[in-house]
Amino acid sequence: MKQYKNDHADDIDKLLYKYFEENKEIPAETVKIINSAPHKRKKIKYNLFKVAIFILTISIITTGTVFSKEITNFFKELFGLNNIGIDNTSIVNAIEEKDYIQNCNMDYYKINEKYSVKIDYLMLDDINLYTVFNLQSNEEIANDYRISIPDLEIIADDETIYNASTGENYSIYISSGWNKVKQEDIRQKRELLFLISDGLPRIRKLEYKFSKIILYKNNSPAEKQIEINCENEIILKVDIEEKFINRDILEFDTEKLDNKYKIDKLMSNSTGTYLIFETTKPEINIELIYNNKVYVGNKIILAIEGDKYIFIIQYNIVKEEILNEKQMILKDSLENYIHVYK
Repeated sequence: MKQYKNDHADDIDKLLYKYFEENKEIPAETVKIINSAPHKRKKIKYNLFKVAIFILTISIITTGTVFSKEITNFFKELFGLNNIGIDNTSIVNAIEEKDYIQNCNMDYYKINEKYSVKIDYLMLDDINLYTVFNLQSNEEIANDYRISIPDLEIIADDETIYNASTGENYSIYISSGWNKVKQEDIRQKRELLFLISDGLPRIRKLEYKFSKIILYKNNSPAEKQIEINCENEIILKVDIEEKFINRDILEFDTEKLDNKYKIDKLMSNSTGTYLIFETTKPEINIELIYNNKVYVGNKIILAIEGDKYIFIIQYNIVKEEILNEKQMILKDSLENYIHVYK
């Protein structure tokens, strides 16, 4: 078939282009959708492959009928955190199956004569903010190089929610980390920044501000290899899509329990179920029991205030899986059982 090139195609489009280069047949379900739509037959026939790519691009994640392996691997490579010991399966599933992702469609922002930068994708919910940065060079970037942005500031609707240089997170608690993304292009480097918080507002606009990018070797994080100083302060702006603003959550009430910890919040959304609690005993852990199944979550520290530790636990069960039953149970490592209600 004739190859359709698009210099601005995102990664999902490229997967589709590759598929149609290697396969003569358009999937039957896609043909059915095309043929059922009102159109002038001659024009549609001429653009059939373009229309097929368009339809698959906007529907493939939610239908899951074609390219499931390729798309799954793509999102696991971008957003999966298993390689650093965090099981965020429910988040990756939401991105893959529910289109819970925003393609920022951003042009590269010139840093200097050699480097440019942009944001490719982000994911946002009540607890998490995931951002994929893309650094482009006019020369080869070593495969074992990683990205660091030491003075990164993230502003949500005119309020700073994260400042890497000061460590201040203002009105919310935040734990953050970076994760390497597989290098597909020798002149391009991606890195995922993930923020985990005790509660994000309904953000409509994000700004990412910084003045330098550091490249360092993966096995020597303290050893700076290249410092890229921006000619002007970089401000990358993203208008947040409505699906991330008008999001639904389930909130739970818990029984009062005289114990060595205090539960601040228990909620479920499309990316998982999250428990936030305060304790003076950091060794305490809590499992979630629902429908006779035990969920062991990721326990991450958000803050330390004096002798008080603030933790968040993410369980891989989403609100859509919590059916008509109104009750769940929390079991802590002190053998206490706490009933929670919708």
